[in-house]
Amino acid sequence: MKDDKIICVEKLSFSYSTRATLKDITTQFIKGKVYGILGPNGSGKSTLLKNIARLLSSEKETIYISDKALNDYKRKELSQKIAVMPQNTSIDFDFCVEDIVMMGRSPYLGRFDVETESDMEIVNTAMNFTGVYAFKDRSIKEISGGEMQRVVLARAIAQQTEILLLDEPVSQLDIHHQLSIMDAVTKLAENKGITVVAVLHDLNLAAQYCNEIILLNDGEIYKTGTPEEVLTYQNIETVYKIVCLVQKNPVSGKPHVFPVKSL
Repeated sequence: MKDDKIICVEKLSFSYSTRATLKDITTQFIKGKVYGILGPNGSGKSTLLKNIARLLSSEKETIYISDKALNDYKRKELSQKIAVMPQNTSIDFDFCVEDIVMMGRSPYLGRFDVETESDMEIVNTAMNFTGVYAFKDRSIKEISGGEMQRVVLARAIAQQTEILLLDEPVSQLDIHHQLSIMDAVTKLAENKGITVVAVLHDLNLAAQYCNEIILLNDGEIYKTGTPEEVLTYQNIETVYKIVCLVQKNPVSGKPHVFPVKSL
């Protein structure tokens, strides 16, 4: 594996019970790029992300992080390498926002260690980055689902890892915060060299912000490449079973998808 490849997936298959969810997935992720995993419901997007995060594990050794087999990482070591923003961001305990974000520093602290000024600075930066600093002292029971989504993203950013895995990171956000969050993670990739892998449903957001797209269909990779290569009307019609128009965004030059009707 070359130095610029931080994640390699080699012939990954995964099944829930008797139902095959992922079938012989082979792909790679380069440092400092933003990747979008797209596909219709049930195509295996979140399952692929969870396997990379080791929240799920296949029977065979198929995923490598920085040349090292994923299963060879100790839990704390992996937490310093990969941060995950899950699809379900609900938290049962009554913590304040700042406490939740500070949990992102736990991989670097011993059992009896206390947070340092450096940890606090990292947490404050993450909260400012995601726009949650203004309500850092509020209970998470008092904030909206969209605000909670940004808090959990701030926690992942505070973890300061080389890889950031996001499962539907903007699903509960209004358009302003969708754009601000995608702007933020893009800056992390560009300025910090972080590899961002995001499961997304919005094809136009993926086209605008992702360097590469992995389009899944029925547990298999249908197409990978740039947004221009993947988001063609032919590919979208085949995978999503819709009629659409794809035109060039006059501002960004990226593909823009106009759904017309279902097939």
